[in-house]
Amino acid sequence: MTVYVIDASVASRFLLVEDLSDKAGLVLEGFLRGAFDLTAPKLVVYEVGNTLWKAVKQRLISLHEAEEKLLYFLQLKIDSIKLDGEEHREVLRWSVKNDV
Repeated sequence: MTVYVIDASVASRFLLVEDLSDKAGLVLEGFLRGAFDLTAPKLVVYEVGNTLWKAVKQRLISLHEAEEKLLYFLQLKIDSIKLDGEEHREVLRWSVKNDV
């Protein structure tokens, strides 16, 4: 099965309406349908939590909404991966090359 690696910028768009949320929604729909698997770096849960915290502080959502969104994200059970030093370097090179 195809596996896509997502980062917190994609994961947070599963939960909050931001630029490109529509495209992130398509990724989430495909994952929920079982069309492919998703994986993310281990830090994604902390980064998503931080994004939700910022949304609460900016009064975009309530604390209750943030808690519900975090629980929803955790219930997705997206696999997490741990990258070694060389893999981090590869990600950086790819990101610079593809301007993402």
